[in-house]
Amino acid sequence: MNGFRYKGYDVNVDKSCKRILAYGGSTTFSNHVIDDPSKCWTFILERLFEQNEQEIEVVNCGLNYGLTSELLSHLSLEGTHFDPDFVILHGPGNDFLPVAIGDNTRDYRMTRRAQTITPRQFEPMLLKFSAIARICYCLMFREYSFARLEPSSWDPLETQNERMRNANISSFKNNVKNFVGVCLSRDIKVILIDFVQNSKESLEIYKPGLSEGMISVVGHMNDYFKALADQNDEEILHVGFSENEFQSSDFYDTCHLTEIGEAKKATIIFDSIKEFVCDTPE
Repeated sequence: MNGFRYKGYDVNVDKSCKRILAYGGSTTFSNHVIDDPSKCWTFILERLFEQNEQEIEVVNCGLNYGLTSELLSHLSLEGTHFDPDFVILHGPGNDFLPVAIGDNTRDYRMTRRAQTITPRQFEPMLLKFSAIARICYCLMFREYSFARLEPSSWDPLETQNERMRNANISSFKNNVKNFVGVCLSRDIKVILIDFVQNSKESLEIYKPGLSEGMISVVGHMNDYFKALADQNDEEILHVGFSENEFQSSDFYDTCHLTEIGEAKKATIIFDSIKEFVCDTPE
């Protein structure tokens, strides 16, 4: 299901079956590339469990453009209250952005900044006494973003690519370690799923000059997922993808999958996690 996305579906705190929360970025959120939620890999995954006569609820907790710091915050403040048995962390590849701009802060505060507007001298009084002024301000700022999601200026592509090739992912590691720690401290098992990208040739078309860096940094992130699972294979499962499982035709762009690609991903994930999930007592 898609509990944090689609109006009309509520996540019941009093669950009746095993529950999986699926965290990730837009490749988990999915609706900006696939309009029909039944075609998203999280929805298909739940259906595959049903076809296997297993009642497993899969809740889509994907956050568009989400960084690991934001996923950790959402898990801690929201996700744990829904008493999941398992939490998936898929990717996310978005952490390549702070790496590319050289942001090594633990919470990526140099990448994501709040944008404040200081009222001019006359504005507070105007807004206090004029309803028309308040309506005009609402209209003016309805499309305004109060959080800056990307830097206001970018370094040269060569610099960004080199940073990703060198891949300082200390903040990523810290956030993922804390994410896993939150789960394990509550007896929630964790499934770490690698991020999937298009081919190097396709990446170079969509992101000229950055393909080598993008492949390198994602490779380091996926390796860290595997290393964490190897340290605790009873509580943490790692799901990787082989090089030939996805073709360029399965992608819309650098990493977002078509309907066929989403179905492939769901099937691979199901085959990889079904024993881990089904053999765990509720």
